[in-house]
Amino acid sequence: MDEVLIGGIEKRPIVIVDYDPRWPGQFQKHAEILSRALCSTALAIEHVGSTSVPELAAKPIIDIDVVVEESGDEASYLPAKSKRLRPAKAVTLTGHLHYGRALD
Repeated sequence: MDEVLIGGIEKRPIVIVDYDPRWPGQFQKHAEILSRALCSTALAIEHVGSTSVPELAAKPIIDIDVVVEESGDEASYLPAKSKRLRPAKAVTLTGHLHYGRALD
């Protein structure tokens, strides 16, 4: 199964929790940070995934899509000194590039 799942099999337990009304606010906080970091290069910053659906139980992970003109040209949108973003996984078939929090 590892070879067909992007990033392999999840290495931590998957926990589904009841909807948390704080999720939209948490998204907004992260969207503001991303907006400041990416300046005008972010065409859109959107809350996606199960935490974006009111009243839906979900994994308590805020999923965010950031739309840029050309995702393959990282130098055009990632701040040169950014250590807060790192590639988490790439989905080459769809052209999506996923970023995660930098490892400490």
